[in-house]
Amino acid sequence: MSGNAIERLKERLGELLVGARLTLDVPEDTKRGVWWLDVGYHGQHVAVEWKPGHDAFGVSRVTEVTGIGEISDERLPSLEAAAQRVTKLLRP
Repeated sequence: MSGNAIERLKERLGELLVGARLTLDVPEDTKRGVWWLDVGYHGQHVAVEWKPGHDAFGVSRVTEVTGIGEISDERLPSLEAAAQRVTKLLRP
């Protein structure tokens, strides 16, 4: 795996959730800005937030009613923890 942490998370989720829609929103300032990964799978949607220099990932379930909030619903301490949590939230 290459790339930064959220690029590696995108790759990992592609392996775990075959057929998922994975969209990476790259900030203008790639060294300090917030990166977003939108994950859609079987009608469910999760947004993952990451900022360079931070090991943790913010994970939020997104629905038509809730949308994306000001802060993440959960903070996960590692790439693998985030991958497992997103997978659990999205699997039917």
